[in-house]
Amino acid sequence: METDGSSDESETVGFGDGADHACRDAGDDDLFGALLIAAMSAFGPAKVPHGLVSVVRRGVAFVNRGCTRYRVRSYTMSDVTINDAGASGGQHRQTPAEYAEEHYFQNDSRTNRERMLAGDFYIGGDDPDSARISQQGYALCDEYYRATVGVDPDAGRFLKRLVGSIGEDSYVKPPLFVDYGENIHIGRRTFVNMNLTALDVVDITIGDDCQIGPNVQLLTPVHPIDPVPRRDKLEAAKPIVIGDNVWLGGGVIVCPGVTIGSNSVIGAGSVVTRDIPANVVAVGNPCRVLRPIDDRD
Repeated sequence: METDGSSDESETVGFGDGADHACRDAGDDDLFGALLIAAMSAFGPAKVPHGLVSVVRRGVAFVNRGCTRYRVRSYTMSDVTINDAGASGGQHRQTPAEYAEEHYFQNDSRTNRERMLAGDFYIGGDDPDSARISQQGYALCDEYYRATVGVDPDAGRFLKRLVGSIGEDSYVKPPLFVDYGENIHIGRRTFVNMNLTALDVVDITIGDDCQIGPNVQLLTPVHPIDPVPRRDKLEAAKPIVIGDNVWLGGGVIVCPGVTIGSNSVIGAGSVVTRDIPANVVAVGNPCRVLRPIDDRD
């Protein structure tokens, strides 16, 4: 890594995945703590960004802990650079979004919202249109709840503005919680009980004649298993599809990318991590098919 200023006193502080490869002359133990202390020293305890820190002077990385200076022989940069004010005339911080654009999306001209809606990785929380739509969704959820509590006969107008589509004679009992609302599509004659959490980063489709119990969670977002891109705030999403005439018991969690076939019943408290076929009873964590639905039912 190169220092950014022309002065011998210039200093670069980097945050990121360096701890995976870094070591110090005195050994590997407690490196994380030493790096964190260096971060706190550079920024103050309330301003330590995500990741770990290495302090570089004249091309050599050090961290200080107590009276001991540790030399970090190998590291990589991540998302923050600070230049010495005397050498550069001020400070510049490369934000996590700027870092991710540089390192993950060099050949991708799409906005984060376009990446998000396509189901590709994007930088979470870094698109103004998504932020605006999300805030609008929060407000409409609140207005729908207040109108229902106030026995407003036209409370449903807020729900129709909130979701992407809702069929005739369907009802969603508030409160409900969404990421955006616009990516939720509900068929006809479906009943959704209170406290639905629908993280609709991409489409959530609920068919006709469904029964959705209280405290159900429909979760489309996914995050990298690899800790480095996850720390860099990359995320994606996979759509959820619930067929016609499905019953989700109370507290069911449906994970990203799952399809539940028509007429199936998911037992209360189940965690659905993979597709469930039509016409079955499925229960458990992870949810598994218990038996088919037949004439005995």
